[in-house]
Amino acid sequence: MSKRLIAALLAVVVLVSAAMLTLHFTQQKAAEKPAAVDLSKQVPIIAIHGTGGGTYTFDEAREALTRRGEIRGELAVTVRHDQSLEFSGSLDQNAQHPFISIAFEENEAEPSEWANGLTGALKELKRLYQFKEVDALGYSNGGLALVDYLEKPESKTGLPDMRRLIVLGAPFNDLDMEQNEEPVSADDTEEHSDMLDDLLSKKNQIPASLEVLSVAGNLEDTDSDGIVPLESALSSRLIFEHQAKDYQEIVLTSPDADHGNLPDLPEVTDLMERFFIHSQQVDSLDLQIDS
Repeated sequence: MSKRLIAALLAVVVLVSAAMLTLHFTQQKAAEKPAAVDLSKQVPIIAIHGTGGGTYTFDEAREALTRRGEIRGELAVTVRHDQSLEFSGSLDQNAQHPFISIAFEENEAEPSEWANGLTGALKELKRLYQFKEVDALGYSNGGLALVDYLEKPESKTGLPDMRRLIVLGAPFNDLDMEQNEEPVSADDTEEHSDMLDDLLSKKNQIPASLEVLSVAGNLEDTDSDGIVPLESALSSRLIFEHQAKDYQEIVLTSPDADHGNLPDLPEVTDLMERFFIHSQQVDSLDLQIDS
């Protein structure tokens, strides 16, 4: 057999092997995407982690709501650095208020970058499940990302409407205690963070039908959850009051209400159940938690 023929045969083998590998990985990638099912009558809970978090951030709340029989079905979506999506789990026709965690591979990126990824994730979720509405929960910078998303024109086109929003320990006016010693004023822009100014400049994009619950943690006698000042979290009122359909505030005061513990507090799970699932009004109050 000539060297030329051997070389040609080797080339064919390499090409065929490459084609088979490509087909294998294409099929594997396609298999990662869950099957489509019509859940247009369901309103899922979309949960977004904070900086450094992941799809696991709200595991305790999700498991508690599942045990109570309030939700059925769970899905995790990770937005990769190239904006492609990775799915874990799937939903079927028996889903009820399904819980969907959306995480970001770049989990220390700016909230505005997460907002861009959120657009693609919700577009794909609507394609797969035909959701017409969603409820959303954003913890810490995840709350900022959700508000940034809502203020983007893209969120109004071909995507599910956001029905209700909980922002949990979100640092709307950054983390400086001196800057947040007093309630933040809309007029005193010198005390505003760049993020707050940016969100305020676009607040007219907030849907008039949106209902919002802002939840802040307060370690006793600190006016802070240990990271986010109380008045920074509650400066959400500057964005949503007189803009959203309804705006409420809850302050969770307890030695347990530190920033890192907020997603796991049973009181937060109870608020999710009342606000998202049972559509109950939650009177604005300072809730003292017995530790």
